[in-house]
Amino acid sequence: MSQDIVAGSMFVLFGVLGYLFSLQLSFGTAAELGSAFLPRLVSVLLVVIGVGIAIGGVVKSRAAIAFHSPRPLIVVTFCVVLFALTLETLGLVAAILLMVALSGLAGERRGVVTTLVLGVALSLTCVAIFIWGAQLPIRVWPV
Repeated sequence: MSQDIVAGSMFVLFGVLGYLFSLQLSFGTAAELGSAFLPRLVSVLLVVIGVGIAIGGVVKSRAAIAFHSPRPLIVVTFCVVLFALTLETLGLVAAILLMVALSGLAGERRGVVTTLVLGVALSLTCVAIFIWGAQLPIRVWPV
């Protein structure tokens, strides 16, 4: 099975799961969008992109996936779950810094300075987009 088919299938799976989880949220109206609008939009886009990638994988035959180690998959999944669990208590910045620091265990070792710069840049970008731009009620710092 080609990498494109697997990647496309994962996009579709995450899109469908995201859509199903957003069903319990209010979609709102055209004048006042609810909390489900963005998750559903992103979920539908994930499914569309995933189908496109998978079709490309079927049309073009590529080399099969070489699976070397489960560590990156396990570490990245753990980091995403940890981020979700710590966002409310630690705040956005600390949860992102923790996730970036631990995600370094998934692949090649990065230096402390590189990891810190990446974490700070990602934190600032997320604060700018979600706190200042979208004005989401997310705690930025720990209580």
